Amino acid sequence: MRLFASSLLFAILCFPVAVFADPGFGLGARVGGYGFREVTGGELSWEDCRMNGTGLFGTVDVSRHFFGELSADLYHATEGPVAAGMDRTSFHTLAAVGARFFPEFWLTPYVQAGGGTEFTRIDLDGASDRFVVPEAFMGVGGELSWKALHFGTTLRVIGMALPAHGHGSDGVRHQHLDEEGAAIELRRETAAHVLFSLRYTFR
Repeated sequence: MRLFASSLLFAILCFPVAVFADPGFGLGARVGGYGFREVTGGELSWEDCRMNGTGLFGTVDVSRHFFGELSADLYHATEGPVAAGMDRTSFHTLAAVGARFFPEFWLTPYVQAGGGTEFTRIDLDGASDRFVVPEAFMGVGGELSWKALHFGTTLRVIGMALPAHGHGSDGVRHQHLDEEGAAIELRRETAAHVLFSLRYTFR
């Protein structure tokens, strides 16, 4: 909830800049992967329900420093969760605002925050269901620029939905419902998300 509120506040504060500035535009494609936070035996990892995917995004450079972004990404569960009993496909539609530092330099770091909607299908332990759930994120990244091409890397922390599931006691991660025949239930969880992108700007 705090992540969602912080992202929303950041977007509201930057909105006037987007309205009154003279924009430039960019289009890009990206690949990425994310995993949910998991604590097992007192150790923290980001390996729960690992998912990989690709997406398309557009940017509006509303000033030298501030920009907006709209994106659509399709993600699928990796072999690990599928072998353990969970299959998942998610379509993410997101809007974000961000701020770039040193925009005239060949390497430009930035911060970003936003949110949107996840359309997801989950198959878990013989049960199957579809959900539409909100999500929000904050992230940091950078772009390496050459003329109108920009090669980027972004690390995001996302607040999103994860199916409630149990784990095996034999040292192997299992993705199973807590009770046989139960319906799939979602809980809020944090995921770490890494993206690699290529963007072209129109001036």
